[in-house]
Amino acid sequence: MSIATARIPRIACAGLLALLAAAACAKPSPGTTGSTQSQLTDHTTARTGVPCALPPAAPFDSSPWMGGPALTALSGGAARQSFSLDSGALTIEPPRQTDIPSVPIGQAKCDAFASDAAIGNFAGGGLAIGYGRVTVRRDLLGGQTVQVVNDADTVAPTLPATPTYLDRLAWVLVVRSQFAVPCPMQVNPPPTPDARPTDYDYQVFLLDATTGGAALTYTEGRVAPCDPRRRDKPFVAVPTDWVSVPWTLASRDKDGYSARITAQMASCDGYDTLVLPDAYRTNYVQVLVQRPIGVACEAAKHTLTLHAAEVTSDLPKNLVHAPTGLAFPWAYVQPGSAPPSTGTLLTIEADQCGKHINVDTDTVLVLPLVSSALGKHYPVHSSAPRVVGPLDGGSDDAGLDEVRAWSAGQADITVTGQVDGAPSTCARPWTLHVSVH
Repeated sequence: MSIATARIPRIACAGLLALLAAAACAKPSPGTTGSTQSQLTDHTTARTGVPCALPPAAPFDSSPWMGGPALTALSGGAARQSFSLDSGALTIEPPRQTDIPSVPIGQAKCDAFASDAAIGNFAGGGLAIGYGRVTVRRDLLGGQTVQVVNDADTVAPTLPATPTYLDRLAWVLVVRSQFAVPCPMQVNPPPTPDARPTDYDYQVFLLDATTGGAALTYTEGRVAPCDPRRRDKPFVAVPTDWVSVPWTLASRDKDGYSARITAQMASCDGYDTLVLPDAYRTNYVQVLVQRPIGVACEAAKHTLTLHAAEVTSDLPKNLVHAPTGLAFPWAYVQPGSAPPSTGTLLTIEADQCGKHINVDTDTVLVLPLVSSALGKHYPVHSSAPRVVGPLDGGSDDAGLDEVRAWSAGQADITVTGQVDGAPSTCARPWTLHVSVH
């Protein structure tokens, strides 16, 4: 657990959207702690459509807004005319007269807006949707492999192979994407070339209109943001949907800070093994997964760790179950100011070696930096872990660690690695004597 997560309000979410909590589109499940949640049929597993009340599009503060051929060709139904991007890398043609989508437009919108493709973040600047015959150039699809990377805190989703788009009947949803890219300062920056007349900054979401599968996102080529002398090539990716899944409280730890919950998932879901409540509603718990779109996977149960919203707080007695179903992290609205923490966050400096300090219970000590521990387990030992000990098992490999004062008593905290900036007068190993009141 890092110093960064201790100093700011933390909100439950998965992977890439860790500071957002989602509002699910399915009906709320009114359960509370320990109750059994009924799971609504999710079309991303069963391939059957579910009603979905999409939240309003996110504010859009850039200009110009969306333009280009998509607005003319796509107006909610069959594509009215053909258009292409990147010199034919992506081509949309009007459907045949006999082409009738089996997948409703609402399902296509739900999948697009609940996906990890950030469609909802850009939709406020314009949106075009329709269906047609779609072809994606083969060289953009060939040779792509799905790399599943797992670590101690995250399990990646099991993605299907990159689908082939060759005259495929598909729903096409287009937004104008503008990504904020931090670029290094340049004393003599190269001249900015004129964008091509066919540069529309399009982000395209594709979904097979017959099966509800074969989801694909296409990002249009553009002038490279940090090196305008070159162009970024178009690229494709296999998206996933954010889904809020049912969970049941399994047990609470005696420390009051941690608990275990059992979540109902699909075997191909990606998920975080650590769950945090909403930092602004500290009893509101949502388990988000990344689910492959239109893929039927077996049901699975996983036991996850639940922590309090803040390292200095405890879990509320009554936990509120979030709604289940498709989720829209980009539409999260902060409900109010975060509640005050019950404890204190205390930074321990490197020169406090050998010192005696007095703290109250629920105080969290942020231990000094050990550069050699970056990417490794932080080398700390407590003589009395029940008095001052780790927060549910250790660090997050950031070179820092946090320990919490759980109960009254005395404990010696020993760092066995080389503490950065410790004075030469420090005895080895580095030790701090703590009295808890």
